[in-house]
Amino acid sequence: MSGTRVQLIPDPAPKGQTFDRWVTSDGVFLDDPKSEYANITMPSRDAAVTAVYRDVSGGNAGNGNPASDQEIKDMLNEIAKATDKQNAQLNENLTHFLEAVNAAASAGNSWDSNNEPYNINDNPLTGR
Repeated sequence: MSGTRVQLIPDPAPKGQTFDRWVTSDGVFLDDPKSEYANITMPSRDAAVTAVYRDVSGGNAGNGNPASDQEIKDMLNEIAKATDKQNAQLNENLTHFLEAVNAAASAGNSWDSNNEPYNINDNPLTGR
């Protein structure tokens, strides 16, 4: 049905290969074509979506065999980078929140968890 959001789940990768990306017909939009579990919003016409696999290169990761020490280090580095980015965003959001609470307190207002939800976009101090 047109407009329905559907999660794509690929077939298991053939031996020696790993999932690479999704390919669609006629410019159909996927939220993340590189994600194994991408979502598609169904268009008003027929659409074809195909999972593309690639050969596993440079080691054993993804083909059922143990990963090498270097592959494990590389994977952990990627996880650390993603975690650092998420932590930086959380710290920024917390900073804005605390600035707004302090500004409200300085203006004689108060806020606690029983009040309306805090909207970070209404921060009077930063204008965000």
